[in-house]
Amino acid sequence: MRNTIYKKIFFSFSIIIILYTVLLLFVFISKELSRQRYESTVEVEFYLEREGARIDSQIETAIDSTQMLADNKKIQELADVTQNNYALFSDIFDQMKDNLFSGYQLGYNLGITQGENQKVVGLNGYFDFDDYLNFIGIPKDNPEIRDFFNDDDRYRIRIITVNQSIYLLRKIYQADNPASLYFIVNWDKQRLRGQENINELGKLYFQDSEAGKKNLEDEVSTLSSLIPIKPQNSNLIGHKVESDNSIFWKFSNIVPSLAYIYIVPQKNLTRLPLDTVWVIVVVLIASLLLGSILTLYFSRTNYRPYRKIISEIQHDDNGSVNVEVLLKKIEDLKTGRANYDRFQASNIEDIREMFFKNVLLGKYPPNDLQRIASSVGLESLKSGGLVAILTIKGRSKDEENLKERELLKARQRIIEYGTDTKSVKLYVQPIESGRFALIYSTKEQADVLRRIEELRNLLANSLHLESQFFLSVPFDTITDFASVFRDVFSLNVDSLFKPEQIIINRSLDKGNDFVYSVEAEQRLVHLVKARKIEEAHNLVENILRTNYIEKRLTTHALEDLKQSLINTIKRITQLLEVNFADFYTNNQTLFEQLISTDSKELYRVFLTLFQEIFTVAEENEEETQDIIRRILEYIDIHYKEDLSLSDLAENFALTESYLSRLIKERTGITFKSYLNQLKVNYAKKLLTEKKMKVSEVAESVGVQNVNTFIRMFKQYEGVTPGKYSTYRVEEKLEDK
Repeated sequence: MRNTIYKKIFFSFSIIIILYTVLLLFVFISKELSRQRYESTVEVEFYLEREGARIDSQIETAIDSTQMLADNKKIQELADVTQNNYALFSDIFDQMKDNLFSGYQLGYNLGITQGENQKVVGLNGYFDFDDYLNFIGIPKDNPEIRDFFNDDDRYRIRIITVNQSIYLLRKIYQADNPASLYFIVNWDKQRLRGQENINELGKLYFQDSEAGKKNLEDEVSTLSSLIPIKPQNSNLIGHKVESDNSIFWKFSNIVPSLAYIYIVPQKNLTRLPLDTVWVIVVVLIASLLLGSILTLYFSRTNYRPYRKIISEIQHDDNGSVNVEVLLKKIEDLKTGRANYDRFQASNIEDIREMFFKNVLLGKYPPNDLQRIASSVGLESLKSGGLVAILTIKGRSKDEENLKERELLKARQRIIEYGTDTKSVKLYVQPIESGRFALIYSTKEQADVLRRIEELRNLLANSLHLESQFFLSVPFDTITDFASVFRDVFSLNVDSLFKPEQIIINRSLDKGNDFVYSVEAEQRLVHLVKARKIEEAHNLVENILRTNYIEKRLTTHALEDLKQSLINTIKRITQLLEVNFADFYTNNQTLFEQLISTDSKELYRVFLTLFQEIFTVAEENEEETQDIIRRILEYIDIHYKEDLSLSDLAENFALTESYLSRLIKERTGITFKSYLNQLKVNYAKKLLTEKKMKVSEVAESVGVQNVNTFIRMFKQYEGVTPGKYSTYRVEEKLEDK
């Protein structure tokens, strides 16, 4: 019987240890694979961004060279040639050799022709059309070449690939000449691609979306069936998984239809490094070793009471088993265990309160937290969780300082709510009067926010108490709990987003470890003011990606960045003369989601908010253009009247300063100058066509004083009205 009991205890603990070890390894490996996949994806995106920018730079240089050559008078003569003019070909060849953007310096070859089946003048001389194509490696019957030269589009750029070369075909139409010039630029593909490759099995390809599969290498001829390559925002990088391959693509900033495509086997993005595998093996061996020691220790500890009972039975003088004595001993063991459990339950709250206070004071080393957490019943936090600080107060000004009785009711209701949670463990710990720490054993912020909202509604409906809360960033392990708990505890609970008070007051110094400089904000505001919305959107997306995706910010840093971005939105609304309270009301659902501390969620919400304000800017610009058009039309009709800026502002229900700024931005001159210029222009027409007296002309354009009219006319034309009329008469006589 002794061995049977011991074996049962031993195997019970062994199974628990093994299951816990397997679970720990599963979580660790899953997280490591996810991290490796994310880092590999970001690395590929950076590589594609860098390579795209480098290739774009070379293509842009080639396009600039073709434009410079097209503007050359000698080369423009080539468009008018109807038969071979070798002297002109020689001059053009010399011009190309003297070009500062020489193809030999920049690694490409360049040819110019009037069209298909015409002579081609290149950096290597002049050739027949088919001979030049053969010289640069393009078959005579290449359908892309034929299609390009037969297209009626006056301006066109096409990128094609043949074998190991890449070709840029450009058609330039001369405004004063119905003929066009064609430029053929080619590079060696390996030189254009560069030498660096971040993955030994990854490959970089080119595709012109207008050319379809004909521009792809044979080895990826099925690529167009895997992803629908369509021109889109050149700053976005597309990604999808097809046929066990990860495919990344980005469109060129120079040639919108050109896509840079990088293909790498999916398994290469999630492969564990060798050092990580060794770490896993070491952790497994250490876990098994520790598990064996713990199994032996707990087995022996739990077996001792049974061994004592068995020993007493075996040494009984009568040599027989006294069942009464055996049952009495077992009952004593159960009673002792129950008394211990009741003692532990009655004191666990006090122990936890002391534990949380010591955590805030920083008395526990991070490595000791895991051991201490188990002893105070916080085992479920070992895999991470979230911390919320809840503050309750009365609804009215007189009720802000709650009585002790009300606080006890609120505390009881909060604790009861915590015990009702099933799938997620909630630890409720009172910190000080009216302030509670809610520690959740889940990292799902959406779930926690929903639960907190339920608790706040419960307090409001049953006890008529208002509450505020602040949520931390998730902590991954119990060792991170202390820093996260201290961080969220130190934040001011009054930091709420209200339309009348956007600047968040903080009780501690800010820890600005995010990337958002004053210069970046000024540039963003300037882009919105200039209505360069696409550039502004790209700048915002870069700022948000850098801080919320690429960096791991603390709770303090998240709040500081949140404050800065909201203030930027407020400045933009002021710039656009939009009431921020109205903007807040129209987007209240988005603003309320900013209570989250999930970086990905904040990235999404702020990107949407900035998109909304950019939409307002675009609509505001269209409305402004319509207003200034109607204002100028009104001035053009009523300029002969005694028209003043105040009358005009009153007529259009605008302020004088705003109206003056609109006119200055549209015309480049002030209202007064624009009005006087209209009068002078009309006066010139009257002096020339109707031969009216100066005084009559002045009255016709709305100037009552002749001397004022003469001074105004001379200011704009440099001569008096009389001399201007004389000059015009003399010019007409000379023309006859």
